Amino acid sequence: MPTAQSPSKSAGHACGVPQSERQTGSHARGHPPRGRRLAPTTPSYSNSQPTCKSIPDSDMRSCRAHPSQPDLDPSYTGAMLTTPVEMMLFAIAGWLNEEQRHKIEFLQEQVRVFQELNGHRRLRFTNDQRRRLAAKGKRLGRKVLRELGAIVTPDTILRWHRELIARKYDGSAARTPGRPRVDTEVRQLIVEMAADNERWGYSRIVGELSKLGVVVSRSSVRRILLEHGLEPAPERLEHMPWAKFPRTHWAGLAAADFFTIEVWSRFGLVRYSVLFILELATRRVEIAGISPVPKGLWMEQIARNLVDEMAGVLPVAA
Repeated sequence: MPTAQSPSKSAGHACGVPQSERQTGSHARGHPPRGRRLAPTTPSYSNSQPTCKSIPDSDMRSCRAHPSQPDLDPSYTGAMLTTPVEMMLFAIAGWLNEEQRHKIEFLQEQVRVFQELNGHRRLRFTNDQRRRLAAKGKRLGRKVLRELGAIVTPDTILRWHRELIARKYDGSAARTPGRPRVDTEVRQLIVEMAADNERWGYSRIVGELSKLGVVVSRSSVRRILLEHGLEPAPERLEHMPWAKFPRTHWAGLAAADFFTIEVWSRFGLVRYSVLFILELATRRVEIAGISPVPKGLWMEQIARNLVDEMAGVLPVAA
C-alpha cells in the first residue's frame, strides 16, 4: 500500500488540495492505517480527484488553483428550488385560468338556455349584429365555434364574414349610369328658393346655390321644380295669389303719401305738401320732398331721386 508523501512547505497547493488534508497524511485522503482493514465506503468526489503525488513536479508549478467542486454546465437548472415570487405568480395564473373557465362555462350555459327558450324559431339579425358576430367569430375558427355552441352555426358566421369582406370591395353602387342624384337637403333648398322668389328662374337659382358652395346644373333645377309642381318663373308670376305677393316681395315694398302743413310767410299762411315714404319691412319713414304745388314734373324727379343707385332711399327689387 503506498504511503503518503511529506507535505509541501507552502500553505496550499496549486492543485487545490487543502493544507489540512496534506498534513493528516493518508487518513485525510481515504487510505487506511497500516495493519488495519476498513470496510469499503462509497467513493466521494474528493477521492476521484488526482492527488499531488500523481502529478509531476514540473506540472505542479503550471497547475492553476481551482475550487474543489465539480464543473457544472451553465445551462443546468435541475433540482432548483422555486422562489416565493414564482410560486405566487403560478398561483395567480392558475386562479385566473380557473376564473376564465367558469366565465366561459356560464356563457355557454346561457346560450343553451336561450336556444331552449327560442326553440326552432328563426332569429332576425340586423346588419350591425351580423358584422359584430362575424368579426368576433372569425378569430375563433370553425372548430372552436362548434365547441362553444353559438346561437348560429359556424358556417353562417363564416359566411357573414366573407360577405363583410366582399362588401368592402364592392363598387357596384358607384357604377350607376348618369349623374349622381341630388341630395335631399339640396332639393328642398331649391324648392324653397323657387317658392319664396317667384321671379327667380332656373339660372338665378343655380347662381344663388353656387354662392353657397352647391354645384347643381340648370337642367337638374328644372327637373326638381317640375317634380314638385312648380312652373317656370314667368308662369309662377301669372298665377301668384295676392295673399302670397306681399310676403314674397315684402323686403322691396314701400308706402307713399302726402301730409300738409301750414307755414307763415310774408304773404300770410302758405300750405306745403310733404311727400313721405314708409318702408314696410323696417317701418322706417323718409321725407322724399316738400312743395307748395306738387306737379307732375316734380313727382317724376322725386321718383328718380328715390331709386337712385347712389343716393336713393328705396331698395331696388331684384
